[in-house]
Amino acid sequence: MADLSYRALRCRSSFLLKLSLVILAGLAADGCAPKRAVLHQPTAVPEYETLFAEGQAAFREATPEGYERATDAFRKASSLRPDRCEYSLHLAEALLFLALEQKLNQEDTAPAGRQAGKIIASVESQPCASGFGSILNRVKALSVSPGVAERQVVDATIQIQARTVGHDDIDSIDRAIAADPNDPMNWLVLWKLSPVDPRGPLLRANTLAPDLPVVQYEMGNANLILGHYPEARRNFERAIGLSPRHFHSIIGLADAIAAANPETTEALPLYLKASAVAPKYLEAHALLGYYYDQIEDADKALDQYGTIIALNPRNEPAQLSMGIVLFKAGRLDDAEKALRSALGINAGDAQAHYYLADIGLIRGDLPGAQVEAELAVRYGPAFAEAFYLLGLILERESRIDEALSRYERALRAKKDYPDVLLARGDIRARRGQLADALTDFAAAVKAYRNQSVEFEKMAVKAEASGFLLKARAQRARKAEVENAMRRAEDAQQRVLAAMKP
Repeated sequence: MADLSYRALRCRSSFLLKLSLVILAGLAADGCAPKRAVLHQPTAVPEYETLFAEGQAAFREATPEGYERATDAFRKASSLRPDRCEYSLHLAEALLFLALEQKLNQEDTAPAGRQAGKIIASVESQPCASGFGSILNRVKALSVSPGVAERQVVDATIQIQARTVGHDDIDSIDRAIAADPNDPMNWLVLWKLSPVDPRGPLLRANTLAPDLPVVQYEMGNANLILGHYPEARRNFERAIGLSPRHFHSIIGLADAIAAANPETTEALPLYLKASAVAPKYLEAHALLGYYYDQIEDADKALDQYGTIIALNPRNEPAQLSMGIVLFKAGRLDDAEKALRSALGINAGDAQAHYYLADIGLIRGDLPGAQVEAELAVRYGPAFAEAFYLLGLILERESRIDEALSRYERALRAKKDYPDVLLARGDIRARRGQLADALTDFAAAVKAYRNQSVEFEKMAVKAEASGFLLKARAQRARKAEVENAMRRAEDAQQRVLAAMKP
């Protein structure tokens, strides 16, 4: 018995078409003979075959709702024909792909993973399993750590499956490829699992099945990560053409467009479309929130982060992002509440501690601010802004040597940090280290001037794109930087005057 996989539905459709043509030809021939008419009734397609075809079509959509419909159809087909191993194995595969989607959405993946594991164990003991080595090993590869998919960018690779000791997943997918090297799903899964060659297996899958939406989507991901934005855009557009509700590709298309032109206005409608297609999936809402935050539309950003939290109160990135947006809007009490909610989910979030420290400093609570800043640098050892903030707090407590030590740490992480250069220069000037102070002030002036130029460029681009709130915010930052630059210039002049004989 052959292994039914991606090619099965296409072959079955071809067979049914040929069968129909034969029947029609027979009817036409009989019609030419006088006084004879033989009527042939078409053979009914069994319900389990229809269900299996429906499951394959739904799986092909590569969406959470498609995987759910696929699992329903495959489950019904396998219950009608428990002797057909391929039905059960496709059910397991649909469950595992559904688990990957659930993991990306921070949902409970355990039920889908457990179901898939039980199905695989059951099929392995059946006589029919020997005829389906390819898909059996493919689903085993996906189920080594069922439901623990990750979407991480690592050296130009998106790892969808967490690594496991012993590499059982890679061994299994290698066996699947050996059993059927012409099944594109085998190469697709290899690419998902293997961090070694980010595009080789995927290019093979694309050669075998360029009309699979999930292949085009993953090709788009690879090209996006590698910075090949026009190619990524074409891949995502193809995926959407093949599966119009594939919201990951809609988001990918927006990302590719925005990466090529950060000031574009084309991305927003796509993010909105993705959130409308899949309103319960968090990814589009998170990107919309970030988008609105970047153009300084705080209210709309808060709406998106609030939507995420309503769907999943334990979504730490949304709680953190909401806290930061509220902080920038000056709503300190609300910001503190959101930031503490984020820490309730992840106590080691350096950014949450940093903003809480800043809130404490603004309120004049130096001990509380210091506690939070110490935690920020503990969890963010390269967090230059946190070291600067801690140094500022210590300096206000008149602990100058400790403050200077934190400024040094900040400059090791970010050598041209103008605020830190200005702060260190002030301490050196008070201590009579005039030459060193002058060096710090000159470096600070140069860095502030560069920042001012960049803020003006961003404001002009924002205005050209119609992002007036963003343009206003960039000019406000430019004004703050220029005020700081004038302080550095004044300090520079005082040191020069003091150095004159």
